[in-house]
Amino acid sequence: MTNNLEAIENAYNDVVSAHESFEVLNTSYIALMSGAHGYHIVSDDVQQVKAVTGAIGYVHNATFYNERGALTAGLIEKITAVKPDELKEAEQVLKDATIAYNTVCTEMILPYQFKATKTRSGTSGEAGAGKCAQVLSDIRSIDPDAVVNFNGRRVSGTIGKGIAFDYDIYGVSFIDSLRAKVS
Repeated sequence: MTNNLEAIENAYNDVVSAHESFEVLNTSYIALMSGAHGYHIVSDDVQQVKAVTGAIGYVHNATFYNERGALTAGLIEKITAVKPDELKEAEQVLKDATIAYNTVCTEMILPYQFKATKTRSGTSGEAGAGKCAQVLSDIRSIDPDAVVNFNGRRVSGTIGKGIAFDYDIYGVSFIDSLRAKVS
């Protein structure tokens, strides 16, 4: 039990640490984006810029055609913000840490999950061995390491990076739904 709690705590701490790094970079990027609007002059020929846009002070208020002409001529440039590679990497680290945390938690509670039994009239509600084998084969084709449990007509478990599932074994498109979750 203590090892389980330590594993969860370590995974949680990784998420918190990754979020702190991400938050600093993301806040800077948001501030950069809020200042990225309008145009700035890139030409040394001030008279030509005035002729195309009307006046230097009104570059922001130029008509669409004046802006397009000035952009095409290379006289002005749209101010944009580009997401830095460091922020992209921090986002990926945070996503990976979150997936790892979810995986650890799911694996820890998986042995304790259950489905309430229901009373069915007329039949026992059990799926046949052939159907179970087919469903198991289909799920293994999506993820060979999937954890699969059968309970009557229900199939449940985890695939991919801790993605939990629970379906009626005779459902029409649950295999397609699983494929969509993994991809």
